[in-house]
Amino acid sequence: MQTDAAINQGNSGGPLLNLKGEVVGINAAIRANANNIGFAIPINMVKELLPILLREGKVTRSQLGLVVDPVNESEAARLRRPDRKGAWIKSVVSGSGAEKAGLAQDDVILGFDGKTVIDPNQLSWLASLAGVGKTVTMRVQRGTKVFDVRVTLSALQAPQDEEEGPPRLPP
Repeated sequence: MQTDAAINQGNSGGPLLNLKGEVVGINAAIRANANNIGFAIPINMVKELLPILLREGKVTRSQLGLVVDPVNESEAARLRRPDRKGAWIKSVVSGSGAEKAGLAQDDVILGFDGKTVIDPNQLSWLASLAGVGKTVTMRVQRGTKVFDVRVTLSALQAPQDEEEGPPRLPP
């Protein structure tokens, strides 16, 4: 989340408070050359990730193997959607759990592991925390048909530079 609250350099990692004194985020970064715009990790995200981090020492995210977008107005009409809810599949990654499960371009994901999918961001978040190797049931619309499909999640690969460890400070 973006904030314009003053975050002094060297103080990232502290709490971001609202006017009631409630913690709403953890300050993660500032952009000093952009009028001190700050970025914080939302507290609800921290609450979900912290137990995993404490238990395993790191967070390993899972993935479906999809590229998804919101269902915009024109796509909703073309895909015969009564609303714009769900995550529209733009492409399926070759060899992924999604491909093995038979998901295809232009399918719309409506549900993930018993939860209604409102948009692609929610789907990505749910899939990333579900667990590597877990098989989930997804509700899918293809044309006028709605059906369930089971997908086994794989590990989300970190970008090359993240695998090398934490950033180092200059000497």
